[in-house]
Amino acid sequence: MKEALEKILRKISRLVFPKFVLVGLDIQDKHIAGVATLRHGDKISVLSSGIYDVPEASIEHGEISDPVPVRTGIKALLGTVPARHFKFTVEPVFVLSIPSHKMYTETVVFPEMDAEELKNAVMLKAEASLPWPIEDAHIDWTSTYIPEKEEHIVFIVAVNKKTIRNYLQITSGERWRVGAIEFHILSLAKFVDQASVPSFIFALIDEDGIEFAVFFKGVVVAHFLHPVAGEEEATKVLEGKIRQLTSFVESNLKFSIERIFVFDRVNREGVISSIRTITGIPTQPFLPDSRPAYSDPRLLIAHGAAFRPYAAADISINLIPSEFGGRYQENLSLRTLNLWIKILFVYTFSFLLAFAGMFAFLKYQNATLNRDIRNQSAIFERLVPQSQPVIDEAQKFNALVDAFRAAKNLQTVAGKRIGAIAKIAAETGVGITSLSSANEGIAGVFTAASRDSILEFKRRMESQKIVTEVSIPLTDLAPEKNLTLNALLRL
Repeated sequence: MKEALEKILRKISRLVFPKFVLVGLDIQDKHIAGVATLRHGDKISVLSSGIYDVPEASIEHGEISDPVPVRTGIKALLGTVPARHFKFTVEPVFVLSIPSHKMYTETVVFPEMDAEELKNAVMLKAEASLPWPIEDAHIDWTSTYIPEKEEHIVFIVAVNKKTIRNYLQITSGERWRVGAIEFHILSLAKFVDQASVPSFIFALIDEDGIEFAVFFKGVVVAHFLHPVAGEEEATKVLEGKIRQLTSFVESNLKFSIERIFVFDRVNREGVISSIRTITGIPTQPFLPDSRPAYSDPRLLIAHGAAFRPYAAADISINLIPSEFGGRYQENLSLRTLNLWIKILFVYTFSFLLAFAGMFAFLKYQNATLNRDIRNQSAIFERLVPQSQPVIDEAQKFNALVDAFRAAKNLQTVAGKRIGAIAKIAAETGVGITSLSSANEGIAGVFTAASRDSILEFKRRMESQKIVTEVSIPLTDLAPEKNLTLNALLRL
């Protein structure tokens, strides 16, 4: 059920969230390494990657002195991304991974307190410990609560805002946005399956020294950087620091280290076997996998930065403050929600504006119509007395027309009945001498060759309801032949 729900949510995220290009960037002294990915919800597709050399004077000890060659290398990387991926987004987002010697880190144990008190305690501790004024630093932290001891293990990391501005100058004049800045181990640790290995130590060995970080349930809880000179010193530092870290974790965090990963960028021999022997903890070289994309170790940090979670709430360390466009602007869910809210606001405002305009127009038209009605009513009331004689004449004329139509209808009915009388008379052999109007109907003088003809005429007239009764005096019916009689046809 949980897997089905997660699958549905992933599908929904790909429908709701816009596509955008995210670039992981690792800036070294002699080159920059970049990996461009297409992000769509929780889906990540690698579009392009590359390593671009820069003049030695452009970057010195992690400080960018000339941003132009760096910017040129980034443009070359973006130029390898198919143009169709910029159809709906022209602002690629960058995640920078910087060396840890530019940061201040510290792990502090605080007693149980609420979020606001913890924030104040962290800021007070940072103000007392930072090598720069607190107003010149951006501070971030992660907190791990230990219920058994009722304590917060807080990992604090800070960077000088001058350093941030130094890195951000590469975006000057370009439509690029830096969404996050993290450090090298944080980028590399994304390759570790932290669901199967919830607690581990990551050691990064390079020219600057040895960098250590402890991870627990996906959160970094401790970090150290120790400069070293030779291989013998490196082995001693590794052994001592890992002993110290494992002891710290077991006594303060109440969990055990399950594995140690070592990324040896200078190929010091015997390091892994030595650590395994001393600690008894499974130790292995850091090897993401055998895919060709990861064959060049110089691209691994950039790959890890490009895989930074960006579609949901993320508690990962971010060294870019909100005023520079990071931290609270990095959550794509919030950005997308903010976008849809703005779209809804624009549509709502447009609808209300159109509705208000239509309402005002209809209200104006209604007022105009009522005014015209009042004006016409006043004119009509003045004209009524003047038009009364005309109205009376019109009424008389209408009455005359009605009388004419009634007379016409009456003539039509009488004509039809006389036609019917004549037809039946002809069919029965009765002759019509005359017809005239009488009070009760029609009076007529008829002739017939025989009495049967007269009787048949009478029967058919009454049966067909042309008249209600044919009244014939009995004296007129006395002769059997050649009769002449006066009859009353009652209607």
